Amino acid sequence: MRSLFASLLFLLLVPWLAEWFQRASAPAAPPRPSLKVTDFLKGGEGFANPKPGRIFQFPQDHGPHDEFLSEWWYFTGNLEDFGYELTLFRQATEKPVDWLIPRTSQWASKHSMMGHFAISDLRGGKFYQFEKLSRVALGLAGAGQPPRLAWVEGWLIDMPSPHQFEIRAAAEGCSLKLSMSSLKAPVLQGEAGYSRKGDRPEESSYYYSLTRLRTQGEIQVPSGSYSVRGNSWMDREWSTQPLGPEMAGWDWFALQLDDGCELMFYQLRDKQGRSSRWSAGSWVAADGKVTRLQRDDLKLEVTAHWRSPVDGAEYPAGWNIQVQNRYLEVKPRLADQEMTGAVRYWEGAVEVVGGGRGYVEMVGYD
Repeated sequence: MRSLFASLLFLLLVPWLAEWFQRASAPAAPPRPSLKVTDFLKGGEGFANPKPGRIFQFPQDHGPHDEFLSEWWYFTGNLEDFGYELTLFRQATEKPVDWLIPRTSQWASKHSMMGHFAISDLRGGKFYQFEKLSRVALGLAGAGQPPRLAWVEGWLIDMPSPHQFEIRAAAEGCSLKLSMSSLKAPVLQGEAGYSRKGDRPEESSYYYSLTRLRTQGEIQVPSGSYSVRGNSWMDREWSTQPLGPEMAGWDWFALQLDDGCELMFYQLRDKQGRSSRWSAGSWVAADGKVTRLQRDDLKLEVTAHWRSPVDGAEYPAGWNIQVQNRYLEVKPRLADQEMTGAVRYWEGAVEVVGGGRGYVEMVGYD
């Protein structure tokens, strides 16, 4: 009986021991994304597509546009020795035709929300990144009209009054609590807010920016809490299928120069690494005058590269930009600012040598 019991115990323990040994002996695997950013931008049946001639209305357009598949509220900023990102994404999880079917469960949801929160501790040389994903149900996440524009659990974007924003986020010893006011009118990107991204009309988005938000508040990282001041940038974009199947990703620049001018430019890249003719942007003068930029209005030269420790993906890590009779040398303020959650991209604080700061986003290099 004892030998039978021992045999049964051994048989029961073998799978557990094998799994334990495999886990103990295997090297720790780096975080690996399960989706590409471009996977979220492939279009959806029954959703609306952007069209030229839209009349934007504020503050209403700061709120959600559920008739489109995707949208995001995007804040970045350079605050003294810190950079930060807080982006909240809304993604429809059902087709509009499914909305006709009555749903009685309190967990029923037509949309999901994802949040990305990052702090670049430039003094300490550390990059902290976090992600939340939640369905729009039971108050867990959602989007609406002011004063609460969007939230994913405790990560919040509020608009307490016209031209004023407040954002909050906290995770694992890091937090930010910021108040900001817009110093310039919204910049309608592309053709009065209709931003083409490809040859087909539906490959487009509605897109506007607040290019200079005076910001103050508090940032906490594991080393301590700090009062901070500086400038932020807000992007709002909504669409259904902005990228064609031939596109691999983009390089996006949002630069705030010390003389009061701003530059937004996105270089769209196809799967061969070539710049699309639909790459575009805008130059905002200190007085708020906006000049639209096409691809050939700007020369972009990569001057350095950085290799990801996740899988060796190589990202640009320095640029020379020629635009509006200016020569801008742009460098990351911290080399490793790669987001490695469910989707992967490089998003980080940069310096314009000799007079400015900003943010750069690079997608499609993994």
